[in-house]
Amino acid sequence: IVPSVEYRKQNLFTKGLDVTVTANYNHNLTTNVDTAMYKYNWLGDRIPRSTAGEQNHQFSEQINTNWNTTLTAVYRLGKMHSFTFNNVFSTFRRTGRSLIEKNSVLEDYDEPTKSRKNIAGLSYRLMPSEKWNLSVFGKHYNSYSEGTVQLSDNNVGSDTRVSQSVSSFGYGAAGTYFLGKAIQLKLSYEKALRMPSTQELFGDGDLEAGKADLKPERSDNVNLSASYNKQLGKHGWYVEGGVIYRNTQDYIKRDLSTVGGTSYGSYTNHGRVETKGFNVSLRYSYSNWFNMGGTFNNLDTRDKEKKRAASSGQNALTYGQRIPNIPYQYANVDMNFYWHNLFAKGNSDGIVSTSMTSRCIGKALVTRLLKSGYRSKSPIISLWGTASGTDVTTFHLNAGISPMRNCMTTLVCKKPDGHFMENFECILESNKPIKI
Repeated sequence: IVPSVEYRKQNLFTKGLDVTVTANYNHNLTTNVDTAMYKYNWLGDRIPRSTAGEQNHQFSEQINTNWNTTLTAVYRLGKMHSFTFNNVFSTFRRTGRSLIEKNSVLEDYDEPTKSRKNIAGLSYRLMPSEKWNLSVFGKHYNSYSEGTVQLSDNNVGSDTRVSQSVSSFGYGAAGTYFLGKAIQLKLSYEKALRMPSTQELFGDGDLEAGKADLKPERSDNVNLSASYNKQLGKHGWYVEGGVIYRNTQDYIKRDLSTVGGTSYGSYTNHGRVETKGFNVSLRYSYSNWFNMGGTFNNLDTRDKEKKRAASSGQNALTYGQRIPNIPYQYANVDMNFYWHNLFAKGNSDGIVSTSMTSRCIGKALVTRLLKSGYRSKSPIISLWGTASGTDVTTFHLNAGISPMRNCMTTLVCKKPDGHFMENFECILESNKPIKI
């Protein structure tokens, strides 16, 4: 069940005050089933196991409930000044139980894990001319989480009930300046908090073991970029490049823990981490029927914690190394075609678009001191045939091709508001991880 509502009103109570309110509710039931007595590979071959469960013997269900509401109010004072207030509030609650009989009695739903988050922000924007503008803002972060925290070193095993509250402030400033009409310069700084996600706090009930007492990440962020945007007749060009610096305290790091031969994803706060990087984007368009572009990102995220523990005088062996399980070189490329006035001139619904997207992960550190990645030995192709309820037959094609290691290419052909009627998939051969 996912109902939502949105309300907008311009010039509310007074001229220049625009207000938008949104709310949505999500209630879902998730069932995890791992009761197989066989171990399978990607080709469907199987061998018997002495115990049930490929990963962790379970047959369980979880009820997840969450609310999200936003309030945005913008007040414009003349042409130079504007004030914006934004408030985002969210709640999450999860209960779960095992459906495997124990002493002939079905387990009751366990104590709920729950969290509340509220982020309120106020900003002021000065726009003295079309050449430049400046914004300053402040934020207040408030959160509460309650759930189970693991007591063992590997984050899986005995546990206890804990709760945690966080209240803190953040602030920042951003400015932009135009050199002529084509070149734009942007600079921003923010002292920010990143609240732990629901999965980081509570896991997923299957392969991720959450940690309910995680602290939020605290960071100083600086971004500097320049862009060039030019229209030459029917040809449009857009080029952008930027540099990033981020100094993070209490960095939330994902690790892998193994208990009894079963591996889980786990999370922990890890002192200080420093990120430096850059990104480059290029985009070309022709009239209103074709565009293509791509982005390349290089982010170098390094461990800057010098000591193994706050109370320890021992130097950390991982100081200066890249943080594992984070791609530090990745890119994407896409192409889009549009056919307007299909079958009839002036038919606003007669638009068919075709797009192709390729995403590549160049390099990633999977474990300390080990570089590893993935490549596909052969394509993986998915096809969807579609017929709509109108007189026009629509078609959707999604083909994933991996001609290069670490890359996935997707081709999509679709018509707006098409109704997909069939779905079938053909996997030619499994993907296999290899070292690079």
